[in-house]
Amino acid sequence: MFFGNRFIEPDYDFETKGFWVDNQKFKTYSEYNYLSSNTVVSKIRRYHFEKVLQLTEEYFNKASVIDFGCADGSFLPTLSKYFPNVLGIDIDPNYIDICTKLIDKMNLDNCKCICSENMSIEELKSKINGSFNLLFLLEVLEHIGEKDNMYESKMDFLRQISSLIPDDGLIVISVPNMVGLGFLIQRFGLSILGLYREELTWKELLYAGFLNKTDELEQKWRFESHIGFNHKKLEQYMKKEFQIVEKSNIFFQTVYVIKKFI
Repeated sequence: MFFGNRFIEPDYDFETKGFWVDNQKFKTYSEYNYLSSNTVVSKIRRYHFEKVLQLTEEYFNKASVIDFGCADGSFLPTLSKYFPNVLGIDIDPNYIDICTKLIDKMNLDNCKCICSENMSIEELKSKINGSFNLLFLLEVLEHIGEKDNMYESKMDFLRQISSLIPDDGLIVISVPNMVGLGFLIQRFGLSILGLYREELTWKELLYAGFLNKTDELEQKWRFESHIGFNHKKLEQYMKKEFQIVEKSNIFFQTVYVIKKFI
């Protein structure tokens, strides 16, 4: 089956602050993105979860894993099934509160979570018990960095969190494709469905879609948005400091498995 069937839906049947989109309230961010009405759109959005499981299948029941930027825990139930120990980390205390409730609700006894708000990487290390061999960084890097120092700042972040795992450990990354044909189809699809999309000029759209150029768009980048992010630029920077073990383009997203040069 194209979409796969390993993803385990989180059960958010408990009280939350809610998440609003276009005057519609969802229990969580993940419910809106990955679970709403179980539509084709939500299945496409969560396909990267299936892909990273395919790429890490040989480590099932062996490696302990970190889900860095776990948000409200959408991937934690799935990771709990396939890996012996799971640690969710996120900077948002509200997300961690939801994760904690989710862990209790679904009896995910091999999962824990940590809020990294205002923590240095060394402080975070001191909070982590045990050794973790895989680090999942899913839909995170496009939100990290500084507008005027875009990819250098992303790499600085990647270098820091890579210290959370051993030198021979693996980092599994997924990022949205915001350039190329997939980006163009995504934009037109959102338009047809009447879903939210940032305003772009035709020049910006065509440059990103056909030339993979985002120099002007990068000035529109904000941490909560994908616009201005260019995974092809990120890949060139990663190649300088990490070995790309595997790469999989799943049309609207790209998944990388990387490790440190030893």
